[in-house]
Amino acid sequence: GALAAELAAGDHPVAGSETPPATAPSRRRVTVRERNADNESGARRGSAEAEPLREPRHVRAVPTNAELKMTRALEVFNGSEHVRTVGGVARSLGPPAVSVRPLPERPSVVGITVMWELSWYRFEVDLSDEAGGVLRAGHGSELAELTPDEHGLVNAAAGSRGELVLAG
Repeated sequence: GALAAELAAGDHPVAGSETPPATAPSRRRVTVRERNADNESGARRGSAEAEPLREPRHVRAVPTNAELKMTRALEVFNGSEHVRTVGGVARSLGPPAVSVRPLPERPSVVGITVMWELSWYRFEVDLSDEAGGVLRAGHGSELAELTPDEHGLVNAAAGSRGELVLAG
């Protein structure tokens, strides 16, 4: 029947024959395997291209507008432990004057100076590395120790708990 016809056509090796026939079936099997391998690797490659595996990046875009920089710096500050410091000193010395300004020599850094008559604190927020948090960059007891830019520019205020907000 059908098996004898297939054997006669040479599609399958005959038992005992030393040379397997060099016919399409062996090539067809390789082609199917190759096609399956290509499909599997292609599917894997396709899904990898669709969703590339990358390390998460914690880099934030630094706002270019000065007001946006100051607003973002205050958001970072208000999420820090320094709010408690400002709130604690304010309970003793009253509400502070607050200066918030982008530092011209370091464009991604915003300086925050919190001032009372008898004390001041200087903080810096690097918007290109917010994970680094808020740096306490200085502390003193004389307003004369501050730069004219810090002392002369009062553009923010402190709330009752020490949180800072831009004026206006």
